[in-house]
Amino acid sequence: CLVGSEMCIRDRWTSLQRKKEAGYAVGNDAPYGYIRNSVTKRNEIDPEAAFYVQLIFQWELMGVPIFEIARRMTLLQVPTPREWHRKMVEGKEVLTCKKWGVTTIRHILENQTYVGDTINNKSTQKLFAGQDKHDLPKEQWYVAKNTHPAIIARDDFEKVQKILNKNRAVFKTCLLYTSPSPRDMRRS
Repeated sequence: CLVGSEMCIRDRWTSLQRKKEAGYAVGNDAPYGYIRNSVTKRNEIDPEAAFYVQLIFQWELMGVPIFEIARRMTLLQVPTPREWHRKMVEGKEVLTCKKWGVTTIRHILENQTYVGDTINNKSTQKLFAGQDKHDLPKEQWYVAKNTHPAIIARDDFEKVQKILNKNRAVFKTCLLYTSPSPRDMRRS
């Protein structure tokens, strides 16, 4: 096919869509706890990082708050996912361990990849300059189940999702019933 021709672009797009639907990991690197096999394009478990993923899920199931999980990971001097990526994928030396954040822990706890599923099409980016990447609704995701070894049992993952959803509901309720801030009082 001629590079840049409409037929070539359509062929590449169709091939990419078939790969997504078949459960091949398309796009970014493997998530923390996995290494992407360059030949099969499937996620393979990295035992050291997978241990910490399991620990994060166990703590959440035990009722440990997310901010405390982040604090514990920092105290244990576990490399953050970004530092792990630098070491494992980029081959760079990690000299010091950074502080784990609540957002990083939450992202790990919400990531369905850890049950062995490959999820593609979670976000999209226009090919035009200036267009930002945006997340797509779950209905548009390509989810291929059991495409690689699971780090977390599916039932444990589902229990954690229920805990996270319950915590979100409680947080929203608390926001509704909190007293106005001093700044709001000045406006009245």
